[in-house]
Amino acid sequence: MDFDLIYKQYFRDVFLYLRSLSANEDIAEEIAQKTFAKALKAIDSYDGQKDIRAWLFTIAKNTYFTDCKRQNLFSGEEPSENIAAPQSVFVEQMLNDFGIKGQLIPTAVPEEFGVPTCWASCDESGLKLEILYQSSEHYIYLWYMQISKKNESAVEKNDRAVTSWDFEGIKHYQLADNGIQKVAWANGAFECLAQSNIESDVFRQVVESIYGG
Repeated sequence: MDFDLIYKQYFRDVFLYLRSLSANEDIAEEIAQKTFAKALKAIDSYDGQKDIRAWLFTIAKNTYFTDCKRQNLFSGEEPSENIAAPQSVFVEQMLNDFGIKGQLIPTAVPEEFGVPTCWASCDESGLKLEILYQSSEHYIYLWYMQISKKNESAVEKNDRAVTSWDFEGIKHYQLADNGIQKVAWANGAFECLAQSNIESDVFRQVVESIYGG
């Protein structure tokens, strides 16, 4: 397996994922580098049954939260209550705990996916919520960030062809990036991003089901 190619192809996705967790580009860059260092050491254990992007996200997530705990330990501070532990929980309960309102949960997720893993954080820049559905071959990743003056958009724009479609009065922008479907939109007080390696039509149904479609 060509790890240099993996690094070039997926580093930016891992960086943006960590950027949504930390809201700090320097931290995201540092943890992304650590992620790929760990992935290189563990590459022989990767069996290909899980999408490699989801595998890298898992390493990145665990590395990020480990670093958070280590920083709190060295500073003598207690772990922040604003960071939700990376474990499977009922999404609705997490939304209630963080006071998150709005239509954010898809209702038409394919049967191959089980209970999602969720993360939420709240700081001076606002609320952030992530939902990750994984199966042996596919994943669906949903990311929401509360729109505020302090937040800069983490949705990157590029020169790839973008299509748009309207649903429930909301314009969605969709593009394909190396076989990964990505959709961006604004929903009330949240900037939203979804990405997945499932088929485009199925993915669109998942996104539309957030609004009961």
